[in-house]
Amino acid sequence: MISNKRILITGVSSGIGRKLAIKLMAKNWVWGVARREVLLKEIESSQIKLKFNYTKADFSQSGAWQKIISAMKKAEFIPEVVIFNAGIYKDAKNEGFDIEIVREVFEVNFFSIIKGIELLQDSYNSRIHFLAISSTSALKGSKSEGIAYGASKAALSIAFESLYQKQLKSNFKFSTIFFGPINTDMNPHKKSRFMVLSEEEAVNKVIKAIKEQGPVYYSPDSLFRLLFLLRLIPANLTLKILNFLENLHQWI
Repeated sequence: MISNKRILITGVSSGIGRKLAIKLMAKNWVWGVARREVLLKEIESSQIKLKFNYTKADFSQSGAWQKIISAMKKAEFIPEVVIFNAGIYKDAKNEGFDIEIVREVFEVNFFSIIKGIELLQDSYNSRIHFLAISSTSALKGSKSEGIAYGASKAALSIAFESLYQKQLKSNFKFSTIFFGPINTDMNPHKKSRFMVLSEEEAVNKVIKAIKEQGPVYYSPDSLFRLLFLLRLIPANLTLKILNFLENLHQWI
């Protein structure tokens, strides 16, 4: 467990974001961000208030980061760790695809994060460790997910890999955590138990990444080894295997 850090987490209203916030605030000062204020208040009311502050913000709207940074500065909260956990999953594949859904998903899952990094770096002259939550979706196409979610996660993962290299000697560190399916409400195949992580396992992996500050983490390892192995065989065969696994509702 880590302690005595100031940690900003987006998407804390549910899922691993909520579990992570509650676990970390036992020994750290956590600043949570989410769209649903009623759920933010639930976390606040159940915890020691000095350990948890929040900002209600929607990353699909302009001005979200300015609002968050303004509130943190007023409270003299200087983030040492920033976990970009917020994300949306929408299906843009019906009868082709809906370009407006693609734009919305990219705005929340990619552009808002890049904007956040830019503004946080400009606003704080201090060390910050940025962590991006990615998934298997960044490494493969999917007929069940449509085009927006996986593409946004792939863009985010490459951006963090580039930032890690570009700012290696700076005050800013970058880590990407790739998860397989997690048993949360966001997982459309959560009834499957094929290499599915519990929320607790996912939270522990994030805490490990905070401690080590490595560039990339994968969980579960066996799932990602399989994915990388599949990429070594001809593409048409790889896609047939992935399609078969999706038909079994055992893959996301």
